[in-house]
Amino acid sequence: MFVGVAQFLVFLVVAEALYPPYSVSDNFISDLGVGPSGQAGVFNTSIVLLGLFVVLGVYYLHRLFHRWELTIFLLLAGVDAILVGIFTEHFPAIHVAVSFLTFLGVGGARSWRTA
Repeated sequence: MFVGVAQFLVFLVVAEALYPPYSVSDNFISDLGVGPSGQAGVFNTSIVLLGLFVVLGVYYLHRLFHRWELTIFLLLAGVDAILVGIFTEHFPAIHVAVSFLTFLGVGGARSWRTA
């Protein structure tokens, strides 16, 4: 999971640099997934890889903790991160739904407790 997040952060910055009118204060992060500057391929590939690394990590976390709550939320986040990279803003309804589910999965996993 660390590798997935690290590569995503690096390529997020690369995608921002490749898209000169992009502004972190004025644009959504999903705006990097579309556009003519070549950043879309970098961003979308990176977020799909992030999702794949999360899904892989979920397997090992489940073996370690045996907690279905954590497994389900992280699996939701990973699979939906993959779908965010596939269904860009060119598919508005699907993109909004899978983006929401990604954040829901991350939030649910973050609030998970061992007790």
